[in-house]
Amino acid sequence: MEKFRRRHAELPGNLYRVQYPGCQTAFSGNGLEAKETNVTYTEDDMNAFRQSIIDQLTWGHRGDQPYITCFSEKDHAENWACKEPWNHGEYGNDSWSLLTTDTELMPETYVFSLKDLVTQLDLVLPEMASQHVKGG
Repeated sequence: MEKFRRRHAELPGNLYRVQYPGCQTAFSGNGLEAKETNVTYTEDDMNAFRQSIIDQLTWGHRGDQPYITCFSEKDHAENWACKEPWNHGEYGNDSWSLLTTDTELMPETYVFSLKDLVTQLDLVLPEMASQHVKGG
């Protein structure tokens, strides 16, 4: 999936991760780790790749995924986190943390832009996920 990968020079200085109870991304002293770490996609797996992106952005989908969702804009991450969608409308629990990742420290990491993936793969996202396409 190299052709969809953002070049390191195109990345913002920081990416922002909202870590919340029940999320599928683990956070430890070793950093962030996706729930699924054994999946890779090739050009022959394009349909599976497309579906995995849609699944990642479908709130009710709880299957293991090889992605760690981050925001390119801090304000967007904070605004999304303040809504606490994992609490099903019960706001005010403040049960989340905003993690900042310096992209200079991850030159080998595969980073995809949701906006680019939606355009290039002609993805139809769940309605609630479409709010995240505006970012880079």
